[in-house]
Amino acid sequence: MKGGRLMIEKIITVTLYSFCITVFAVWAIIYIPFLLVFGPNKSTWLRRLYAQFMIKAGFNKLVIINAPPPNRGPYLFVMNHQSLFDGFMLAAVLPYHFSILAKKEIFSLPLFGFIIRRLGFIPLDRKNYNDSLSSLSQAAEKIKSGIPVAIFPEGTRTKNGQIGLFKKGAFRLAFEAKAIIVPAGITGSYHCQPSGQRLLRPGVLKINFGQPMSYDSYSSLAIFELSDLVKKQIIELSNDHL
Repeated sequence: MKGGRLMIEKIITVTLYSFCITVFAVWAIIYIPFLLVFGPNKSTWLRRLYAQFMIKAGFNKLVIINAPPPNRGPYLFVMNHQSLFDGFMLAAVLPYHFSILAKKEIFSLPLFGFIIRRLGFIPLDRKNYNDSLSSLSQAAEKIKSGIPVAIFPEGTRTKNGQIGLFKKGAFRLAFEAKAIIVPAGITGSYHCQPSGQRLLRPGVLKINFGQPMSYDSYSSLAIFELSDLVKKQIIELSNDHL
């Protein structure tokens, strides 16, 4: 029975990966010219459609428990990280242009790396302290200029579905940019693509946005206090509410 189940999971994984790669490539052919001609701001509607199709390509359902805030402030979205679907979830939901601090390795991926560079995503070298500080400064400037930035404070995808340790960088960025922090919880993404298991399976992807935190509300806190506070909120937001 176990061997049969594993074989079925492998077949589903290969089928879904092949289909997702095909959908991604076809949509890239459509999206890239719009991105080059009109830029990321005016192509937001197409980016959302692209991301929604990528989620559906995995036969997943996207559920928004609480909607994101309107584009009225210097937002820093801070959320847990479960799988590669997380970025697509955010891109499918946010109705305005934004940037993401992402590990530099994904910028070398064919097509995907080109797209995220054109979108203004910021590569983060977690092994180089000086480069990391430079990336955080770039992110702070974007936030100050009115472009929201998203960051995964765990620094990498969860290995077991649980929220891991938060790194300080996200909260240094919040203080430097005097950002409005928007915590968000992601659920279901790990089930669809568990880290280290080479599986891809359909599921329900849930994203839940919390109440924005103004700079004045946390400016007196130490970095570790702010980290603990935001982590508690994200744990609550990532609980299965449905």
